Amino acid sequence: MWVDNYFLLKLIDKLGEARGRKRLQKLVYLAKLRGCPITDQFFFHYYGPYSSDLAARVDDFVNRGLLEETPRSVGAQGTEFSYKLTEESKSRLGKADALVPGEIRGRVEPLVNELARLANREVFELELASSVLYWRESGVDLDEAASITAQMKRTPPDSDAFRRARTLAEEWAGRLS
Repeated sequence: MWVDNYFLLKLIDKLGEARGRKRLQKLVYLAKLRGCPITDQFFFHYYGPYSSDLAARVDDFVNRGLLEETPRSVGAQGTEFSYKLTEESKSRLGKADALVPGEIRGRVEPLVNELARLANREVFELELASSVLYWRESGVDLDEAASITAQMKRTPPDSDAFRRARTLAEEWAGRLS
């Protein structure tokens, strides 16, 4: 469990601000697929892979003053919540960095850096890509996983968003551990 906490704090620290619960869920799911030693269990939900473990940890961190949660109105879509580290969590993370085994840091740091590059992609693109990867992980090939996702998300597979998501899924699948 401590690795889950460490990874979450490292990711949010690297992002500066994690914009949106859905985006955070997809980024952590992608990290888990790439071998990040976290224990969060994911299941398929309306918006793709979802972990109630991760949602509970974020809520717990907000309640304990380790994360600052900021709601933002996004029009007809409702409210988006963003998360930043508090001074307390920055202090704890600094202390944890000195104690975390090098093997764990060596796995977490590159993933956090890679995920930070993905964090500015459209959240729907991350939703589609992580959904394709979810179905691929369930045992179907990438083409079938893309077909299932397009059908479930009612998104044309020839749309720009789906093509970008499919490319991301293919790249990510090619680097799975």
